[in-house]
Amino acid sequence: MKVKMGQPSHKGQSTKITIDDWDTWDMDVTLAKIIHPMLIQLKKQNDATPTVHNQDVPAKLRKTDENSMARWNWVLDEMIYAFSRCKTGEDTPDPREANGLRLFGVYYRALWT
Repeated sequence: MKVKMGQPSHKGQSTKITIDDWDTWDMDVTLAKIIHPMLIQLKKQNDATPTVHNQDVPAKLRKTDENSMARWNWVLDEMIYAFSRCKTGEDTPDPREANGLRLFGVYYRALWT
């Protein structure tokens, strides 16, 4: 797999992607190796927080304005944990990994800074 992405501009972002046949073998592991470091970087440069649903966080972080960043960081941590396990090819998911993958789906459109 080769991916070359230009810097975003007002005209969009130039992208060239080449996918080889072997890139889809264990595609879950391949994608996790890309997603995991991107989630870590997103958390580091996190300067905005999306709305996080109460049911997705522990009770101590539930809906108060002063917890908005803490809620989002908790969700990101769950996703980071899940993809750290996925990229190893570990076949036995644990409940926290399953939760992180679920949250990735729920908050996929919120993965921006």
